[in-house]
Amino acid sequence: MPIKTRIDMLSTGIKTPVGIKFLGPDLEILAGLGEQIESLLRDKKGPCPCFPNGSPEG
Repeated sequence: MPIKTRIDMLSTGIKTPVGIKFLGPDLEILAGLGEQIESLLRDKKGPCPCFPNGSPEG
């Protein structure tokens, strides 16, 4: 399914099959939310690692 994966990435901007994306004007708040989400998901069982992927666009 590489074509489906590529289409999903182009439509969402997320390079993985499952991702959490949130937007807002305050980068400090967004960074804090990313850290909270990462800490909640880090120790969950499963094949996928959890890592934040920040954007410099703001």
